[in-house]
Amino acid sequence: MRRGSNETQMGANGNSAVATVKAGPRFGRTTGRLAEHVRMPVYREGYALVLSAGVAAALGFVYWIVAAHTYSADVVGLNSAAISTMMLVSGIAQLNLISALLRSTWRLVGWSYAVSVVASTLVAVAFLAGVRTWAPSLAFLSSDDGFAFWFVAATMVWSIFNLQDALLTGLRRAIWVSVDNTLFGVAKIGLLVAFATVSPRFGIFASWTVGVVLSVLVINALLVSRLIPQHTRRGPIQSTEVPSARLIGRFVAADYVGGLSWIVAITLIPIIVTQRFGAAENAYYSLAWVMTIPLYLVSASTASSLVVALVNERWRFREYTHRVFVQTARLVFPAALLLAVAAPLLLRLFGPEYAHRGTTALRLMALSSIPAMVIALYMGVWRAEKRLSLLVWVRCILYTAVILLSVALLQPYGIRGPAFAWLVVQTIAAVVLFAVWPHVLLTNGSRIPRRLRGIRLVRNAAADTGLLTVSQAIKRRPALDRRRTRAAVAVSRILAELPEKGAGPPPSAWTTRELPASVTEKLVVLAGPAGAPPRAVVKLAGSERAARGLVRETKVLSLLSGDSRLEAWRSLLPEVLAAGEIDGEPFRVEGVVPGVEASRLMAGGSAPLACLARLAEGIEGLHRRTRSEIEVGPALLGAWVDAPLAVLELHARRRGGRERSQLRALDRLRDELHEALFGRRLMAGWTHGDYAPGNLLVDPATATVSGIVDWELGGTPNLQAIDLVQLVLATRALRRRREYGEIVMDALAGGWTEEERGVVARGAESLRDAPPLSVLVHLAWLRHTRNLLTKADGYADNWLWHNLNFEAPLAELA
Repeated sequence: MRRGSNETQMGANGNSAVATVKAGPRFGRTTGRLAEHVRMPVYREGYALVLSAGVAAALGFVYWIVAAHTYSADVVGLNSAAISTMMLVSGIAQLNLISALLRSTWRLVGWSYAVSVVASTLVAVAFLAGVRTWAPSLAFLSSDDGFAFWFVAATMVWSIFNLQDALLTGLRRAIWVSVDNTLFGVAKIGLLVAFATVSPRFGIFASWTVGVVLSVLVINALLVSRLIPQHTRRGPIQSTEVPSARLIGRFVAADYVGGLSWIVAITLIPIIVTQRFGAAENAYYSLAWVMTIPLYLVSASTASSLVVALVNERWRFREYTHRVFVQTARLVFPAALLLAVAAPLLLRLFGPEYAHRGTTALRLMALSSIPAMVIALYMGVWRAEKRLSLLVWVRCILYTAVILLSVALLQPYGIRGPAFAWLVVQTIAAVVLFAVWPHVLLTNGSRIPRRLRGIRLVRNAAADTGLLTVSQAIKRRPALDRRRTRAAVAVSRILAELPEKGAGPPPSAWTTRELPASVTEKLVVLAGPAGAPPRAVVKLAGSERAARGLVRETKVLSLLSGDSRLEAWRSLLPEVLAAGEIDGEPFRVEGVVPGVEASRLMAGGSAPLACLARLAEGIEGLHRRTRSEIEVGPALLGAWVDAPLAVLELHARRRGGRERSQLRALDRLRDELHEALFGRRLMAGWTHGDYAPGNLLVDPATATVSGIVDWELGGTPNLQAIDLVQLVLATRALRRRREYGEIVMDALAGGWTEEERGVVARGAESLRDAPPLSVLVHLAWLRHTRNLLTKADGYADNWLWHNLNFEAPLAELA
């Protein structure tokens, strides 16, 4: 992104013969930053939608001024009620398919259009059949068959009109929404004047509905002939089939009630006003709302662009949400204050009576758009994260409260009552949302509970001062002594059976040199002649679980050693000197791999910057020689996602406490990973499974990998980029002395160094249709956590590990 800014600046400087010397660079920097800003999809699409809202507001302003001067207040109020009723019926019939189109784009188009048209017809006919019962003031809608047919047809077309805007946003062609609204706005103004003499009573409703028909015909012709085909060619589409009932229910049904509550709130109140006080009073209320709704649409537009952006770049959650909030506030806050101050002047353009009766209502409504901006952002985030149950409950409670308070205040305060209800209820809601979920709006915000943040703070302080290392050594000492006692007997028997190789004392005369601490339940002993470097590593199983791992590692080493493709790379593998059983338990003897543990080089952060890249080169030989193209289907998803998640779910149930929220977070992770991976064509092959500095031996002078050990988790076919992501995350944890869970959360929040990005990019280059970086990080965390839970019981029972490496990351997903 810096490159784009610099290129722009150079262009400005190149034109310095025309501009002044001082103005050129300044102009270049400004235009460069602006161009860089607008190039970000979340801004570009948001501004396009805001532009659409601005165009609609300007044309709507002109439209209602013309209507107010052409028709009486009674006619304006009556037609406004008819339009509100049409929107209400359409909103009920749309089944909230707008949200589905924002996420799934064109594969839902035909299905969504068909369902909306049929549902609109049925709901409109049902409404007209009982209109004299529940809304006698709207009985004119069914006064004759021609007008009733007109109302039903208009409702059908209005449903498609709303769906096409959502489709344009989902296709990332939001600029066409502005074209759509401009076409609609200009058409209805011209038709408004034309219908004034033809239909003096219903000319407003006629101009509105005929204008919608023209817009729908033009925009859908453009979608079918140009925009959808271009989108198909530009990128891979998951499926063109009609979605399953499960998918439909997921994107539509859960959110439908919440979406309907908003539609009912904005359309039912004008109907109630008409029923209580007459059409003229509704004209004053409706025009105040018409002037306020563009500010609501600005917030809704930027939230919609955020949904699309987060679906494609989930790992930029904090960055995008904070930026969208700031940019939306810069637009809405001053506009709301200006509208509140200028309310009487603007309403006077409609006529003196509108200014007299509607000024207070307009001021209250304008101010209500400020807390509505906060609420809209939360709604967008929850929709992108598929937290539909929370979205539904909040919206239902919020807009039900608005309706109830509006009805309660309507009689004593007139149209000022509903306006006050919008301001009070939304202000309370915005304050509550921010108090409960501050991380949505703050760049440094976190979903992690304060309890866990306190634990992490104490743990990190102990790590930085060395107390954590000391306490862990003291805690492990008894187990270490027991291992030494057992190993002293078993190793001597194994070495006695080991055949002699090379000069020097026979293995039976070797001595053990040290017993490195192990995070698993294996017994690991270095052995060799007295006074000479160790020659062998003896590994024994310390438990049934470790025995299974040792057997599997022996099998993996055998497969790799026998793979003819790996002849040049095989020197990095440990040589198996002997393998078998002693007292019914497996053991293996390996030759000592030359070099120093990479973790010793990296722990203090003193290794050269190129060290990480050189460590990555060690495994790339295996990746390159064994990769092949595969399509991710149910079997691979089961192995890569479902099987590890089953281990984590079992751990959550065993631990109890916060089981429900943790299982919900794991379900969300499963859904996100399935959606991100299914159907992709990737390059997969052999992986190490735990490619971390502790399992790498290096030349201390050059940091070149000289050996790779601990192959228990190796396998194929696997996503090979995970090895490199694991290397980056484990190295971060080592250098910073932090828990792996904290490192994972930092990685998901961004802040990758150029060195780290370069290493991961080398692995992603082989993926063809590479998934987002956040998916790779989640897969790495999932595999790492599963591995530790299955390697040793100590992790599952470790309170500190559970809180910081399991519960804290899941709190970010919950």
